[in-house]
Amino acid sequence: MKTHKFFMFAIVSSLLLLGSEQPSAYAQPYYDNFNLTEIDLGLSGSQTLKEWYDAESSYTGNGTYFSAYITLPVGDDLYIGLGTARAGEEDGAYLAKFDGSALSGIGDLDEQGFHEMIWDGSLVHIAGSDPTDDHTAGNHYTYQPGGSLTKYRDASNGLPNVVHSWGLWQSGNTLYEAASTYDNCASGDLCGQIFSSTDDGETWTKESDLGEYRAYDIFEFNGSLYAIYNDEYKNPLTLAKSTDNGKTWNDIPGLTENIRRVHIIEFNNELLVVSWDRAKIYSLDASDNISTHNLPSLYKVGASYSATHYSDYNIMAVADGYLYLIAEEQGGAKHAIIRTTDLSNWEWTTNTNEKLTSLSYWENKNWLVTCTAGTNAKLLKIELQGTPSAVTMTSFQARNQGVTLWKVAAFLLSTSVLGFLKSKKWRN
Repeated sequence: MKTHKFFMFAIVSSLLLLGSEQPSAYAQPYYDNFNLTEIDLGLSGSQTLKEWYDAESSYTGNGTYFSAYITLPVGDDLYIGLGTARAGEEDGAYLAKFDGSALSGIGDLDEQGFHEMIWDGSLVHIAGSDPTDDHTAGNHYTYQPGGSLTKYRDASNGLPNVVHSWGLWQSGNTLYEAASTYDNCASGDLCGQIFSSTDDGETWTKESDLGEYRAYDIFEFNGSLYAIYNDEYKNPLTLAKSTDNGKTWNDIPGLTENIRRVHIIEFNNELLVVSWDRAKIYSLDASDNISTHNLPSLYKVGASYSATHYSDYNIMAVADGYLYLIAEEQGGAKHAIIRTTDLSNWEWTTNTNEKLTSLSYWENKNWLVTCTAGTNAKLLKIELQGTPSAVTMTSFQARNQGVTLWKVAAFLLSTSVLGFLKSKKWRN
């Protein structure tokens, strides 16, 4: 009789343990105020963003990779950089504007996609990601609100033989650009170069070579310029510093050939770059001291793509003392938006089964803005009004480890029961 009671207790316990609902390895949306919701762009009927792009621009969006690869909030307007596909892959880029109620078109760019767009206080500046004209010169675009889109292209006084322009920075009256070129490279046929302009990108002056392959981004921090570059195709990047307005550069020790192709950003008075393996963030203080910050386990910055890394570019944003970033949940095929105030303690906000291609903070709306890709690409928002709550990821992972132990115990118990059933003692 005792044996029968033990047997029944063990079976019921095992079923309860194995079948009970417990937190999974990936967080689920607990809070409505962090839900990703589609932005109503005021499109007619059931028209999708891609259908609008196909109709308004001279291009046809790729069914897998069409998306908004950068968004730039300026006051009550949101400028949207739409790309046929991932930048550098297919012809097609288009500048649009959303005023909070309706989407309107501004104009085509003669480029393969969108990488960089900044606001200087009066003009929107757009870097020419990959000219479709030819590579005798790089392109630079400006847009004045209420005016027209202007393209600057000059093989002599502009950006000679530039094939890619992926980073812009405005410092006072000077506009800086990080570019890749075939022009007079000291290291060979192709190299990265730094240019400057004092007339809003109409003409440019070469400041220096930087990198034997490409220079990707440029950023001012604590009175100096910083840039990321690499020496070989698809190799990790290096962070370099210039104290003479881009004329000469020195690598930052500890940040050589270990950085990802993601925009440089400033947060909590530190400069941030992403590690090549996407599992860490490196921070640099005013004295160039480096700190390493690991992401929560099971998460990596940005998205993984089989062909290129080019789309991992505009995926971090700062809002109300938080750093928000797009992260990929490893093994779960989901993209999450996670946040932190100190780079050590992370919180999970929401996730989706679709790839997210860009992230920005629209201060006037108090929205985070992101976008999915493909035929059904959608511009999405997270409203940050009030004091939203989020899941603390360290405690979440601790709970998940507890769940794992819980299920292991259940498995062992059920295995013991099966072993007992097979034994001669039970048969007797």
